[in-house]
Amino acid sequence: RYGELTRMKVRDLNLDSGTVLIRDSKSGKARHVVLTGEGRVLFDKLTAGHPQDQIIFLRDDGDPCKPAQPTRPLKEDCDRGNIEPPINVH
Repeated sequence: RYGELTRMKVRDLNLDSGTVLIRDSKSGKARHVVLTGEGRVLFDKLTAGHPQDQIIFLRDDGDPCKPAQPTRPLKEDCDRGNIEPPINVH
């Protein structure tokens, strides 16, 4: 879920176990998500050298992502690709 991704912090990643902790889920219960090998590599690159309390996914300007941020570009991509019905971020 997009909202869960935008709230993840470096401390939520455990490369040893290959998991990410989702602390604040839609259900209100924390859960661990198992990463693929590619996911481990990606998260290792995204978090290397960053403080534990830093949010992992930030905008280009360094600010946290906003809830509706991917909506417009995704709709534009669907329009360009004639994708009906348009896909969305969940």
